[in-house]
Amino acid sequence: PVPHAYVECHIEQGPILADAGVNVGIVEGVQSISWQRLTVQGEAAHAGTTPIGSRHDAGLVAAHVVVQARRMCDSGDYGQLRATVGNLDLGEGQTNVIPHHAVLTVDLRNPDDELMTRAEKDLAEYVDGLAQAHGVTVEWERMAKTAVIPFDPGVQALLEATADDLGLGYVRAMSGAGHDAQEIAAICPTAMVFVRGEHGGISHTPREYSTPQACGDGTDVLANAILRLANQPGDRPGQQSAPRPQNQS
Repeated sequence: PVPHAYVECHIEQGPILADAGVNVGIVEGVQSISWQRLTVQGEAAHAGTTPIGSRHDAGLVAAHVVVQARRMCDSGDYGQLRATVGNLDLGEGQTNVIPHHAVLTVDLRNPDDELMTRAEKDLAEYVDGLAQAHGVTVEWERMAKTAVIPFDPGVQALLEATADDLGLGYVRAMSGAGHDAQEIAAICPTAMVFVRGEHGGISHTPREYSTPQACGDGTDVLANAILRLANQPGDRPGQQSAPRPQNQS
């Protein structure tokens, strides 16, 4: 049977809640994610004897991609685009040898599918121009791609009402990271509760930490929202009246 609804509670993994001074976030959805790997093939040559204009420097091309990705974010032309080159490998290399090979990954994220598509297209055109200008070849490999996943408005409204009744401040936010909820959203009404993290919201490290108060606030919203959903008939979640939360934790 199809679940009536799904609600997930997770650390935010970012600084938005802390910057807003609240412990709880109501998640509107998960932004689009694009992962690609670029392999740049140039030509090794002596660093001292090869004139600048005669070089086919794979490392230089890779560096241009890193800088251009940031420029695209700063331009504002692609909305809330976030771009990261998380891995850049020039091989073993030598101090006095022009790099002939570079492999780098590009992580793009955007809460707007149309702007994501434009960013991918414009970056690809920029890299094509680099390849021609520097006499190198570039191969692209698609590693992953997901579209924007909006969460159910009814479940979001129910979470907001629950937080209000508990007297808890909150902000609405898109998730910058992928979560189980984005997959389950394909089969039933879904939403998420974020919990504030300390240290800039860092995660997947021993420094990941949320205070007991933040954890309690997030799980209070989760537990009471689940009680409301459980008391609903088989109608669309969030559309039925529900008892006020009893501050379950």
